[in-house]
Order: sequence, then structure tokens, then C-alpha cells
Amino acid sequence: LFATTATAALVASAIVPVASAAEVNDINSVASYAKDAVQDLVDRGVIEGDAKGNFNPRNSVTRAEAATIFAKALDLEATGSINFSDVKSGLWYYDAIAAAVSNGIFQGQGAGKFNPSGNLTRSEAAVIYVNAFGLEGSDDLSSFKDASAVKAWAKEAIQIAVANGVLKGDDKGNLNPNANITKQDFAVMFARAEAAVVDPATNLKDALEDLKTDSEKLVEKVTAENVAA
Repeated sequence: LFATTATAALVASAIVPVASAAEVNDINSVASYAKDAVQDLVDRGVIEGDAKGNFNPRNSVTRAEAATIFAKALDLEATGSINFSDVKSGLWYYDAIAAAVSNGIFQGQGAGKFNPSGNLTRSEAAVIYVNAFGLEGSDDLSSFKDASAVKAWAKEAIQIAVANGVLKGDDKGNLNPNANITKQDFAVMFARAEAAVVDPATNLKDALEDLKTDSEKLVEKVTAENVAA
């Protein structure tokens, strides 16, 4: 479901819309490696600034914001009720969290809580991107200096995210799996996940199969015409 809908998905990086989605005031403060990803989402009308119209690219994304991002991006609706003691009906993020949880993108953090105001970690981001885009595959994490810091619950998702190029190490060779993810990095991960949905190898194989079929049909047609002649 998510792999299908994600190919046409749009995503926001700043939630509780208060400023125009067409532009953000601090786009020039976005890191160079993330600027294209952020600008693309701005152009597509899915990034919104805060009360002052700022994107705040180096701020962390909260769990409530991330849930809202995916509910909006994939046009999700709740398929059941949720019962987190810290997510009350009527709050701005209630419907988004209900949708993200009931559609299998997010889970609670135990003890009956969701922790909506908690910052999203890079490991958690890997999990929700793998879930939302239906990514598959695996990669060896031993080349990263801090591979041992990857927690067991996140290891498979991180292996998949790394295999698909959605999650990458820093210039020191670290994954930083337990660090909070910034808004600009969240936008970069979206761009990478969206691109990873389309498998170039699969597309090439399909194209070759189509070419082979067309060639066979052409041979059959020419042969039939020669026989008729």
C-alpha cells in the first residue's frame, strides 16, 4: 500500500501550518547538501514555515510532527482508534498520529505512551521511512564506526535504509543512529526514499524483456509475410 502511494506522495517538514507553503524565509540557511531536497518540497507546496515563516532547518523533528508529515504526505486516514495517554482527542496532532499508527508507520514507545513532543531519532526515521515506502533489501553495517550503537529494534530497518541509500553515514564514517534528526535531513531522507521506490535494475530488466518481446514479434511478422509472398 505505502510503496504504491509513496511514489506520488508529498511531504512537509514543519507542521502546524501558519505560514505560506509556497516559500520559507530562511531557505538560504539550509545546508548545501540538503537545499535541493528542501527546495523541491517547498516548490511542491508541502513545507511550511513557523509563525515567522521560517523552516528552521537544523531544528529537530518531533514525533508528532513526523506523524503529521506522513499523514499529510500519504493522505492517510485512521483505520482504528488509538489509546495513548499522552495523545488526547482534539489536539492538532491527534488525527495524524492515529492515522500513522493505524497504518503501521508508527508505534508507541511503551507504557501506553506515544511521546508526541519527543524528538525523532535517526533510527526512528529509518523505521518510518522503510514502513511508509515499503523498502526492502539489506546491507552490512560493519563499515560504519558506530555500528555497535545501532539498537536491536532498529537494526533491520537501518540495514534496509542503508541498502536503499536513504540513510548514509557522515564524513567521519558514523551513522549516528541515536542522534536526533534535523528537519533538513528529514527532507533529504524523503527525497532518497522517494527515489528508492523505483528500482533502476528492475526497470532495465523490464525494458529488456519488452525489447525481446517486440523483436520476437517483428521476426514472426517478417517470417509470416515472407511465407505469404
